[in-house]
Amino acid sequence: MKFSFPGKYKFALSIRKKLMLMLLVLLIIPIIGYRDIQDMELFLRGEQENALLENAQVVASVLQNETDLFKTSLENTRQHLFIRPLQSEIHLDGYADDWITYRDRLHYFSAPESADSLNVKFRVGSFKRYVYVLLQIEDENIVYRRSNIDTMVTSDHLLITIENSEREVSRSIISTFSPGSVSAYKVFQKNPDQIEYKIDKNIKSYWQETSKGYNIELRLPVDMVGNKLGISIVDIDNENTREIANIVNTSGSNQTNELSSVVVPKPETNALLFSLERRNARIWVIDKNARVIARAGNLVEIKDPDSEIGLNTDESLSLQQFMSGAIRLMYELILPQPSSSFIDDLSNASRLTGKEVISSLSGTPDTQWRKTSDNRVNIIRATYPIFGNNEVIGSVAVEETSNSILILQNRAIEILVNLSILAFLIATSALLLFASRLSLRISRLRDNTESAIGEDGKVRGMIKHSNSSDEIGDLTRSFSSMLDRLSQYNNYLESMAGKLSHELRTPITVVRSSLDNLESSSMKSEDLTYVKRAREGIDRLANILTRMSEATRLEQTLQQEEKEDFDLVEVIKGCVNGYQIANESTQFEFKTENIENEKDLRLYGSPDLIAQLLDKLISNAIDFNIEHRPIVISVRNNDKSLALSVCNEGPLLPEDIQYNLFDSMVTMREKSGTDPHLGLGLYIVRMISDFHKGNVSAENMQDNKGVCISVEFPL
Repeated sequence: MKFSFPGKYKFALSIRKKLMLMLLVLLIIPIIGYRDIQDMELFLRGEQENALLENAQVVASVLQNETDLFKTSLENTRQHLFIRPLQSEIHLDGYADDWITYRDRLHYFSAPESADSLNVKFRVGSFKRYVYVLLQIEDENIVYRRSNIDTMVTSDHLLITIENSEREVSRSIISTFSPGSVSAYKVFQKNPDQIEYKIDKNIKSYWQETSKGYNIELRLPVDMVGNKLGISIVDIDNENTREIANIVNTSGSNQTNELSSVVVPKPETNALLFSLERRNARIWVIDKNARVIARAGNLVEIKDPDSEIGLNTDESLSLQQFMSGAIRLMYELILPQPSSSFIDDLSNASRLTGKEVISSLSGTPDTQWRKTSDNRVNIIRATYPIFGNNEVIGSVAVEETSNSILILQNRAIEILVNLSILAFLIATSALLLFASRLSLRISRLRDNTESAIGEDGKVRGMIKHSNSSDEIGDLTRSFSSMLDRLSQYNNYLESMAGKLSHELRTPITVVRSSLDNLESSSMKSEDLTYVKRAREGIDRLANILTRMSEATRLEQTLQQEEKEDFDLVEVIKGCVNGYQIANESTQFEFKTENIENEKDLRLYGSPDLIAQLLDKLISNAIDFNIEHRPIVISVRNNDKSLALSVCNEGPLLPEDIQYNLFDSMVTMREKSGTDPHLGLGLYIVRMISDFHKGNVSAENMQDNKGVCISVEFPL
C-alpha cells in the first residue's frame, strides 16, 4: 500500500502502520460474539453426537431380541449385496426406463484389460415377492447361440449361481439365439462329461440389444435367493473358435464359483426399523462382518420453518418485517445453506467401513464425522453393538447430517449482524480479510522456517520465493535465499567425505600394489628408502579416508543398534583406566556428583557407543590439553538426567566456531601432526548423543583456563 501526493512527497506504509491503521477501525466496532458462535457449534455437535448415540442404543436394544435377523450371516466373502426395496414393479422389457429413479444403486464391474474390454453396469432391487436385476453390458461383438442346445455355453451367456441356507448350490444359465424374451435353463451335472439343461420356470428374463452391447433384465422369486448369489457374464468374441474371452462376476472376481453374500430384507424387518427411525436420519443394521442386512430412512433436507417467510408486497408489512426479510435473503446468498442435493457415497453401500464400525463390532460404541465427496454436507454416524449370547452379533449405525446445526449457526449470525450497523459490517469484513491474510502469511512463513531446518542443523526443506513487495515478502525471499545457500554448503560438506573416499581409494590401491611390486623386485638400498617413504605416505592417506568414512559407518550402525540398561559410571571407569595405561604422560581424574545410589547411574542405551563417544572426547582433550595438567572426567546427577563432562586446560573456544563445533568437517586445530584431523570427532559425538536422546554442548571454563564438553543423557 503506497500513498503518493503531487510533488516530491511520497511515502510507503509499513506493515506496522497498516496494522495500526486497521486497529483504528476496531475502536468503532462493538464487541461481537463470533467466538461464542463457534463454541455453540462445537456444543451442538456434541449434543447431536450424544442424541444420535442414544438413538442407536435404543435401536440396538430392540434388535437384540431379533436374533433371527443375524442368522443370515455366513462366513465373510469378497463382496456383499444388500438388495433394497423398489417403489414399484419392474416391467421386463430389457430397457432401463423403469430404473431411472434408482441411479444410486448402480454397481460397476469390468473385465481385466484386454483387446475387447467387457464392462457391466448392475442394478438390483426387490418388490413384493420378486427380485429384479438389470445388467447393462458393453460388448463390441455379440455372439448368439447356434441351433444346437449343447452349444449353449459357447455363446455370450449369463450364469446365475445361488447357494441356499442349506449350502446347496444351484446354477442357471441364460443364453439366446436372438434378442427378446429368453428362457433360463437350470444346469444339472451328472458327471464331469455329462451336463443336462432344463428350463427354469422360476426365472424370467429379457435380452435387448443396445448401441454399446446388450441389456439383460431378470426377475427371480425372493424365496429362490439364498444366502449367496453370483451372476457371471461370459463373453465370447470369436464365432469360429467360440472360446471364452472374458468373464465378469458380481462378486468382484473373474471366477464363476466365487459368490457374494446377499440379503433381501424381510417386510417385517422393514416395518420394525420404520417404527424405530427418526426424522431426517438413516439406520443401518450390519452383521459381525460389517455387511448390511437391513436399512431404513433417508438423509433429506431439513427445512427451516422461518425460511418460508420472505418479502411480500402487503401494504400492512411493517418496516421491521421488511428489514428482517431483506437481511435473511441476503444471508441466504453469502452463508452456506442446508442442502439435500449432495453426493452420498454410501447410498448404495452393502458393507460399512470406518473406525467407528470396527469399534462397535468390537463392543464399544463410537461416533464419527465425515464429509461428503462434494464437501457440501457433514454427516455424523453413531454406532452401537448388538449383543447375543454374550457376544457381538452385529451393530446399529444411525446417521444424520449437520444441516440442523448449520441452520442454528446461520440464525445466530443473522441475529448478531442485525444488531450492528451496515458500516460496522463493512469495516469488520475488511479487518477480517486483512488479518486473515496477514496471519496466514506469517503462520506459513513460521511453519516453513521451523520445518526447513531439523534439530540436527540439517536443511530439510526450502521456502518458496514470494512475489509480495512488503516486509513479509522481503523477509520470505531473504530466508529462501539464505536456506538455499546453506543447503548447498551443507550438501557440499556432507558429500565431500564420501566423494573423496570413493575417488581416492582406487588410486591408493594402484599405488600400493605398485609399491609392493617395487619391493619384490631387485632395487638399490637408496631406492628402497624412497619406496618406504612412499608407503608411509600412502598409509597415512588411507588412514585419512578411513576417518572420513567413519561417520558414515556410524550412521548405518545407529540404525541397527539395540539399546540396553547399563551402568554409565562402570563403563566410564573402565575406559578411564585404559586411557591412563595408553597415555602415561597424561593424568586423568574421574569424579561423580550427586550420586546417592546405583539406580542413579543406570542409563538406557548402548555402552559400546558411549565408550566410542568418550574416546572422541578424550582424544580431543588430549590434543588441546596443557602438558602436566590433568584431564577431568565427571558424571553428575541432575535429577532427571546424567551429565558426562570432559574438561581440559588449554586454548579457549573461539566465538566464530562455538555454535557449529559439532558439525561435520569443522575443526579448530592449528597445529599438524602425524595423525589426520578432519573435524569428524565431535560430529560423531553429536550423533551418538542424539541416538541416546541427549544434548551435547561445549563452553569455556568459568576461570577461562580451558574448555568443558558436556553430554546430558535423560534418565
